[in-house]
Amino acid sequence: VLALDGGTTTLRFVDLAGSERNYETRSMTAQQHRDFAEINKSLMALKDCFRAHAQLLRQKSTRVPYRSSSLTQVLRSCFTPEHRTLILATISPTATDLLHSTNSLLQVTQMSKGLSTLR
Repeated sequence: VLALDGGTTTLRFVDLAGSERNYETRSMTAQQHRDFAEINKSLMALKDCFRAHAQLLRQKSTRVPYRSSSLTQVLRSCFTPEHRTLILATISPTATDLLHSTNSLLQVTQMSKGLSTLR
């Protein structure tokens, strides 16, 4: 929690890793596969919440589906009209990571589409 100009500001960092592909998970156990499926479900719910948040900021009547996952329930306060969101993506310049970097950029683009026009 940060204190700025006499007020209180909360700064949250969320690591949204989880871009593993099936061919990269062949040696994983069934439980690890279930865990990754749950992570991906949470990431989809987070994208849905960002989209709904953007609609809400445009004065459109909508409901933010923050109850869809544990992650979005924890981040519930991030989907209010007063909240501001910054999305960062880490990418790699190496050719071996091209697929992951491209996927990261596509995901961030999808999540930020609605938010980028609200400046």
